[in-house]
Amino acid sequence: MNEKKSDLFARYRYDEETKELQIEFHSGYHVYRYHDIPKDVVESFLREGSHGAFFNKKIRNRYTCEKVGVKEEYERNPHYAFLK
Repeated sequence: MNEKKSDLFARYRYDEETKELQIEFHSGYHVYRYHDIPKDVVESFLREGSHGAFFNKKIRNRYTCEKVGVKEEYERNPHYAFLK
């Protein structure tokens, strides 16, 4: 998972093949996976000065997402290598 300084999230991972963006949020270290996100949207998100504003305007409630766990669960379970 890639690290990025942000008030919104601790880490992220984007899979170009599946177009899934997985984000570990600072708030409770919840991990969400967003589906069918085009690469150009992710690139814009990462370039944006305010990740929170961009996320709220261009990603949240626009793409299907699922809560896939919390950080600690992934670190304990090697099955979730997607985050590493």
